[in-house]
Amino acid sequence: MKVEFAPINIPLARRIQTAAVIQWLFSFLLLGNIFIILLLGNYWFLPVLYALWLYLDWETPQTGGRRSKWVRNWTIWKYFTDYFPIHLIKTSDLDPSQNYLFGFHPHGILVAGAFGNFCTEYTGFKELFPGLTPYLHILPFWFGCPFFRDYALSTGVVSASKKSVSHVLNNDRGGNVAVIVIGGAEESLDAHPGSLSLNILKRRGFIKMAGQCTTDRSGPQSELGCGVAGKQGIPESLYSDISCFHVSSSDHTGGDAVKCKSISCIEPYGR
Repeated sequence: MKVEFAPINIPLARRIQTAAVIQWLFSFLLLGNIFIILLLGNYWFLPVLYALWLYLDWETPQTGGRRSKWVRNWTIWKYFTDYFPIHLIKTSDLDPSQNYLFGFHPHGILVAGAFGNFCTEYTGFKELFPGLTPYLHILPFWFGCPFFRDYALSTGVVSASKKSVSHVLNNDRGGNVAVIVIGGAEESLDAHPGSLSLNILKRRGFIKMAGQCTTDRSGPQSELGCGVAGKQGIPESLYSDISCFHVSSSDHTGGDAVKCKSISCIEPYGR
C-alpha cells in the first residue's frame, strides 16, 4: 500500500469542514480525557459531582433523551454536512400524527449520514417532515462516557435499548421517528465502493418492535455513497485470514477496528 498525502493548497472552507468532522469523530476521546485530567488534578471535585449527576441522570438516554435546539443548530454542523456532503431525499409524505421506525443502512465507518440528517438541522428534515421529531438510537455503552454522553444527548441521540425504542414509539400523540442503524461492525468492514451488504438474520428485533409498538409503518432508509466515503486499508484478499479476529472483537466490544487509507480516516480529500 502506498501513502497518499493531501495537497497543501486546500481551500479554507474545506479545512473548516474537515475540522468539523474531526471534532465529531474524536469528541468522545477529548471529553473523556478532560474528565480524567480534572479527576487527577486540583479540580477533582468537579468530576465527582458529575459522577453523582450521572447516577441521577442514568435513565435519560432511555426516556427520550435531552435534545438542545441550540446545539443542533450550531454552525459547525453545517460544515460537517457540507464536508461529505450529506443530503436528505424525501420519497413520500409522512403523517405527523403517527410514530415511525426507520431502519437505516448502511452503517458505514462513521454513521455520518444518520447523524447529519437526524441530529442536526442542516439537511432539511424539519422542513421536509413537519411535525416529526427524529431520535437516532446508538449503542448504550456510549452513554457511560463522561461528558460525551451529554454532548450526544444534546443532538437528539438516545439509547438503542429496547426500553428506549419503546419509549419513542409508544408516544400517544405521535410525531416520533425512531432511527435504528440496522448494520453494525460487520458491515462497516464491508464498506467498499460498489458494495452494499447487510447481515440481518441476527438483527430482527427491530421488526418485532415495529409490530409491538404503535408505529404506522417501518421504513427503510438508505445512505447512498457511504461505501465510497473512505477506502479501507485492509485488502479484501486478507479478510479470510483475519475474520476470526473481527468476529471475536465485535462480539466483545460491539465495534470493530477499521483501517483506512485516507490520512484522516474519514474521506479522501476533495471528493
